[in-house]
Amino acid sequence: MPEPYTTATAPEDFAVVGETIIDGGNTAPVVTFSGTESADCRLAGFTVRGGYNSQQGGGIAGNGTAACISNCIIEQNHSERAGAGIHGCSGEISNCLIRNNATITSGAALTGCHGRIVNCLITGNTALGDGYSAAAFHNCDGLILNCTIADNIAPALLGGITLIRGYDPIDIKHIPYPADLWCAVVHPQLEIKTMDSRKLIPTEVPLKTALQQCGNLAGLVAGLTTNDYGLISRSITDVFAEPYRIQQLPDFELLRKTTLEVGSLGTGLSGSGPSVFSLCRGEDMATIVGGVMKKHFTSKEIEANIYVSKISEAGCRIL
Repeated sequence: MPEPYTTATAPEDFAVVGETIIDGGNTAPVVTFSGTESADCRLAGFTVRGGYNSQQGGGIAGNGTAACISNCIIEQNHSERAGAGIHGCSGEISNCLIRNNATITSGAALTGCHGRIVNCLITGNTALGDGYSAAAFHNCDGLILNCTIADNIAPALLGGITLIRGYDPIDIKHIPYPADLWCAVVHPQLEIKTMDSRKLIPTEVPLKTALQQCGNLAGLVAGLTTNDYGLISRSITDVFAEPYRIQQLPDFELLRKTTLEVGSLGTGLSGSGPSVFSLCRGEDMATIVGGVMKKHFTSKEIEANIYVSKISEAGCRIL
């Protein structure tokens, strides 16, 4: 890896970064550092994809390098051991999207990275050995600042309803829920980019809003564990992100009001959207609510798919 720079044409433009791809063909690590590089060495502006390592470091094998990695997309890399995305890089890692990397053991995104990790989005990484244990990080001792981690992968892997209490170390708890709790999900044919949607959310939250959100979370957990459908219904309200994100969907508040009127327990955005979920008591009610949600988008001349399912005890699996 030459010093001081290995930089793509437009590292600040993620549309260009997404098209500037180094693909390992699933046969070897995509980028391998010697380990002697200083902080003057920089890797910036590339999509690092399709790497494989029978040991550690499928995407980037750092070997203890002090090189800096910035404005990169690290995705779809695999390793037999830890660090499928990045392993052994002790320089600063900043402004990177690290997603959809997988390892057999732990630390699917980053392992053995002891420098600062700043302004990164780390999502959808999978550590199969311990279920979800340490899927994002393993043995990373540096400062982790202003990063978004975990996303929705925990319930997808583990099933049921899960609470992520913390990330360092990862602490996930299954929440008991009523046996006849069903979910209707509508997926309208709209494109909403998660990274754009995140920008809509304010960086600071008023104390009053934080207290309300804490109360809603506590109420939801209590309602689920005690089969109190009234409390569940009163608690399915996101005051952090949803008020800013619903502007991307047509007449969302009307959709929510209509579903509640026909018997939904509560309706909200699934992540950043465009999917919308509605919790219901029983299959029949979920089917009715699903029909109402599809009708809403059809009236706006937007195609939409409906999915109705009981809350699954199992996570994702091969059928």
